[in-house]
Amino acid sequence: MTGLARTIVAAPCPSLRLLYLRIAPSRFAWLKNILEGYDNLAVVSRDAATPHGALVRYPSEREREIFAVLSSLAPTLWV
Repeated sequence: MTGLARTIVAAPCPSLRLLYLRIAPSRFAWLKNILEGYDNLAVVSRDAATPHGALVRYPSEREREIFAVLSSLAPTLWV
């Protein structure tokens, strides 16, 4: 995925996954609206540690769908 740094970590709930993304700050609201509006695919929040960080929380059973969406959006997330 171009322009993205990703890390998957275990979440407190076994069925919940956390994904850290590095995106352009100006694209945060756009990404949040897409992922949260896409049938509640994920919840997106800012990572306070970095101005380019976004934290994506999603159910593990939707991982394939999340990565399909993020792969198609990747070229536009670091503008």
